[in-house]
Amino acid sequence: LLFERIPPKPSTLLHLPSDLAAIRPVSEPAEPSYRILDEETITPRIQLLGNGNYSLMITNAGSGYSRWRDIEIGRWRSDATRDPWGMFFYVREEGRLEPWSITHQPSGVQDSGYSVIYGPDRAEFHRTRDGIEAQVEVIVSPEDDAEIRRVTLSTQSPRDRLIELTSAMELSLARHEADRAHPGFNKLFIQTEARPDLQAVIAWRRSRSPSDSPVW
Repeated sequence: LLFERIPPKPSTLLHLPSDLAAIRPVSEPAEPSYRILDEETITPRIQLLGNGNYSLMITNAGSGYSRWRDIEIGRWRSDATRDPWGMFFYVREEGRLEPWSITHQPSGVQDSGYSVIYGPDRAEFHRTRDGIEAQVEVIVSPEDDAEIRRVTLSTQSPRDRLIELTSAMELSLARHEADRAHPGFNKLFIQTEARPDLQAVIAWRRSRSPSDSPVW
């Protein structure tokens, strides 16, 4: 640029903007980027999250599915009457027999202290019961093919309370059409292993033929 010649005459703007040009908004006013719901809706209200490879659908009742490409992680069916499919968390206090779920499903108990918040990047479920505030945040990582579910428990009473938290999901690890056609047969190829050194449970699907890719 230092050796570039100076143009002989300055550049001119051939098409001058008109002062009488109509001014119109580019877009409508922005709507709120979140929705607040409860469990009492005639049809399920869903939230879709994903990063291109990993996708997640969850309803305001807490049910839904997770998929990696075309492989379903957990078993799911489109049944609006029962809707017991998805990943759920149960809370039980020591000394009590009946556990309760943080989300509306699968227990199906209506509660005035239940609410759902859908944000642009997450879904949050809140429930207050027996003096215990429970919250579940569900997100999909934008960088890795993984979903994160964070559970937060707090007590409203001054006494110490021992809480047992249990997570549950029925695994599929197969394409939706294959699992729907032969659910019992599909279960024969799923294995799980508890790894205390990793603080994790590992699940994988045994290959039916040498050409099948392993799913973990």
